[in-house]
Amino acid sequence: MKAYQLYPHDGQIYRALCEILPLESHPLPLSHAKKGVRGEESKTTLASLVEEMLKRFPERWSVWATAGRVLVEHFQEFERGCSVSEQGTKPQPQLADAWLRHGRVLALAIRHREAVEVLEKGWKLLPAGGYLQSVPAAVWLGESYLVLKDAKASKQWWEVAGERCQELKAFNPAMADYWLGRVLAGLGDRLGAIKAYESALSQQLLYPARGEVEKSLQRLKAKRRKVYRV
Repeated sequence: MKAYQLYPHDGQIYRALCEILPLESHPLPLSHAKKGVRGEESKTTLASLVEEMLKRFPERWSVWATAGRVLVEHFQEFERGCSVSEQGTKPQPQLADAWLRHGRVLALAIRHREAVEVLEKGWKLLPAGGYLQSVPAAVWLGESYLVLKDAKASKQWWEVAGERCQELKAFNPAMADYWLGRVLAGLGDRLGAIKAYESALSQQLLYPARGEVEKSLQRLKAKRRKVYRV
């Protein structure tokens, strides 16, 4: 929030806020003095922050992708969120990340058939060695195919993701273990997922991924205790 107040024209700060604010149980109001109006403060919620971000940075594909995800994931505005996300693919149609993020938004909107088409399109555009992009893409494809009840395709993508996680460890071990935990959980390896998540937490895993892992660990350990009781 301090950074937002100091640099209100920085798109990266807006995107960071869109990830951070939803983690609060009650989104905090933002306030900053608008340029040219001394003493006047503008308080806005996450929803108005998204609208402000879109108006200020319409040329940035990543802003459209972030806004679309927030609208779908936190406001359940599925139709508009998917439409906004799709706009992010237009400035750079050959950019893999734009398609992958749009595919993720479609999946969050429970449009998995469309999601796999878009994700696979993004996959084909990936540069060689793009592990930071390919690992989440493979995980998302595994998740969507699972929802579509295509167990064979789902398992294939989980396995691809697992292989890429091993390659990612050389560059970002914390994130590699985070994604590996999701892969193993998807494959039904509860114990393996717990170990991977605990390894991720022991390293410099940052929020929001850290918060997600902490919650996932609680669920996995709770299920494990129930199995032992039985």
